[in-house]
Amino acid sequence: MTLMSSLFRRVTDRVHRMIILVLLLTNVLFAIKESHAELLKPGRLPVVDYQIDAVINSHEKVISAKQKVSFTNPTANPTDELYFHLYANRHYTPREKSFMMRYAGYFKADPFPEGFPIDPVKIVSISLDGKPLAFSVNGDDKTILKVSLPKPLAGGEPVTIEMNYTVCIPKAYGRFGWHNNIFALSRWYPILAVYTDEGWSNYPFYPFHRPFFADAALYKVRLRVANNQVVVHTGDLVRETSEGSDKILEIETPLPVREFTMAMSPDYRVVEGKHNITTVKAYYLPGREKRGREALDTALQLMDFYSEKFGDYPYKTFSIAPVTLGYGGEQMSNLVFIDSRVYDLPRFLQRYFSFLIAHETGHQWFYNILGIDSYKEIWMEEGFNSYFLLEFLENKYGKNAGVIDLSRLPEWLKPHVPNLPFRKTTGVRYKMIARQGLDHP
Repeated sequence: MTLMSSLFRRVTDRVHRMIILVLLLTNVLFAIKESHAELLKPGRLPVVDYQIDAVINSHEKVISAKQKVSFTNPTANPTDELYFHLYANRHYTPREKSFMMRYAGYFKADPFPEGFPIDPVKIVSISLDGKPLAFSVNGDDKTILKVSLPKPLAGGEPVTIEMNYTVCIPKAYGRFGWHNNIFALSRWYPILAVYTDEGWSNYPFYPFHRPFFADAALYKVRLRVANNQVVVHTGDLVRETSEGSDKILEIETPLPVREFTMAMSPDYRVVEGKHNITTVKAYYLPGREKRGREALDTALQLMDFYSEKFGDYPYKTFSIAPVTLGYGGEQMSNLVFIDSRVYDLPRFLQRYFSFLIAHETGHQWFYNILGIDSYKEIWMEEGFNSYFLLEFLENKYGKNAGVIDLSRLPEWLKPHVPNLPFRKTTGVRYKMIARQGLDHP
C-alpha cells in the first residue's frame, strides 16, 4: 500500500507539472502573438522615443553624444522625476570583481585586461526647453541617473529632454568594450527606466547574465565613424554620406525595439540571405567565411521555424556579429553578438555552433518582440526560448542526436567518445557550473 501510494503520488506530481507547463506555454504563445499584433498596429506609438547624434572616435575610444528623449507618462500617477540606466558606468565591488574573475576563468577571458573602468560615462548637461535640469548619478553601482523635472508630469502628458554626455569605451571582453580591433557597443547610452503604476524600475545592474528591462522604443540615430569601420547596428540604414575621413550613418527603427546596439570593425566581412521581408546578414572575420555561411543558414532555418509557430519576424534587418564577448553569445534588438572564438571551434563541434546561433536568434521573439522583465523573470526569456529551441534542434538533427558530430570518426572509435544529446547536455552543463558556485550572483 505504501509503495502504491508513493507511485501514485509521483505520477500525480508529474501530471500536475505537465498541466502547469502546458498552461504556461499556452499563455506564452498567446502573449507573443498579441505582442506581435500590437507591434504592427497602425498609428501605435510607444511611450519612449530616442533621437541620438553620436560621434565614435575609434582611435581615442570615446563616444561623444547628444540625445533627445521623449517620454509620455503611461500611468495615472504623476512623476516629478525621470530615471535612466547608465549600464556602461558600472562600479564593481571587490566581491563582484572576484566573482567576475572566477566566471572569467570558466570562459578563459579576462573581462577587463587593462583594469576595471572608473566613471566611464560623463553626463555634461541635461535640459528641458533650453533650461538646465538638476541631475545626479545614484546607486551603489553608479548606474542610476536621476533627473528632476520642474513640475510633476501628469498621466498621459509628454515631455522631451536633451542630454549631452561622453562615454569612454574600455578595453574589455563582453557586451560593451573594444578588443582585437572590434567594438561591441551594447547599452552604451542612458536608457530610460520603465515607469509603471508601481513606480520606476530602478533595478541595480548586477554583473550576472541580463538584468535588463526597458520599454520598446523608436530610435533615430545619426552616427559619425571613421570611413574604414563596418558598422553592424539595430534598425535600418536610411542614408550614408562621406565627410572627409569619416562617414555619417542615419539609422531609424520603423518598429519599436528594446535597445539600440552596435558592433563595428574594419575587418568585418558579410554574407547575406533573405527571410520573407528581412535581410539577414552574417558578419565574419577574415578566414572565417565558411562559418559565416553556416551561421547564416542556421539563422534562416530558425527564423522559418519560429515564424511558423509565433508569427513572422516583423523587422527588415537581422544581423549576426562576431565580437570579443568572452562567452558564447547574447541577444540584442535586430542583432546578436557571438564570441569570435566560437568561429574557430573544430568541425566536430559544428552542432554546438549551430545551437548557439539558433539560440541567440530565437531571442528576437523571446526578448525583443515579447518584452520580459529580465531582472525579475529571466527564466521566462531563457526558459521558453530554450524549450522551443530544443524542439528545433531535435527536428533538425534527430531526437537523440548528440551534440558532437561523430560522422568523420572511424566506427571503432565512436562508442568511446562521450556524446550526450542536446536534451541532457543542458542539465549537465548547469550542474558543472553550479558545482563551481557560478550559477548565481
